[in-house]
Amino acid sequence: MVQKIKTYKNPWSKIRNLMESAVETGKAENIHDLRIELKKTNASMALISNDSSKSKIKRIVRPIRKIFKIAGQWWSCQIEEEKLKKYRKHTIVADYLIALNQKKDQSISALRSCLDHKPIKDLKRSISKINLRTSSYSKNKLNKFFNRLQDDIHSFLLTEEWTDQKLHQIRRYIKQIRYLKKQFHFRSGGGKGWKSLENCIGDWHDLVTLVHHLKKFYRSGGYSKDQILSLKKIKVPIQKSISEYRHKILTAIENQKKLIEF
Repeated sequence: MVQKIKTYKNPWSKIRNLMESAVETGKAENIHDLRIELKKTNASMALISNDSSKSKIKRIVRPIRKIFKIAGQWWSCQIEEEKLKKYRKHTIVADYLIALNQKKDQSISALRSCLDHKPIKDLKRSISKINLRTSSYSKNKLNKFFNRLQDDIHSFLLTEEWTDQKLHQIRRYIKQIRYLKKQFHFRSGGGKGWKSLENCIGDWHDLVTLVHHLKKFYRSGGYSKDQILSLKKIKVPIQKSISEYRHKILTAIENQKKLIEF
């Protein structure tokens, strides 16, 4: 007998309300909660993609990815703003913070335009299709999907060569398992130590992205050599934090390897 699972409620209403609140208030908590709901939906997309053609999945996922990208751009600016605000007296950083605020305003405007009739209708249709498909999944089918993702995670963990892409993929798979198990009321949220590894990779990635964006900004801003050289006071502690997170990630991976081999 096939054991059906207890499915989660259609997230459409919550996503719509969070979009409206984000546009109205521009508050970080609304954007954060919106991204979480969209990440859950993306995890469900990964689940149903095993049984659907690429063209069909592409049509379903397009409206969701559009909103997710906009919310992600706003959130990235928010994180960088938080990490740089103590250096706001520096000319380049002060200018960069202004640029970040402008990008946040642009993201809110883009999100507002998505609340128009057609974009929001497309989004609702996509989310409803995903919800309908996942509601028919059995516990056995879900477990097979989780086992496949876990095997992929173990394969990445046991590799000898590390790239940013591999670290990002591990984090994405861990999130997919965690979100789906929570949505479908599984007791376990993932492997031992996975949440800590996921957080370390996330913090490390935020800082690496910040350095890349800041470098791109000042190289195109016409700043003097002295102004750029003075950024060392900022870059040194950031680079130190990046190294520390990298060390934490590698330590966590070694601990995971021991668990796998055991």
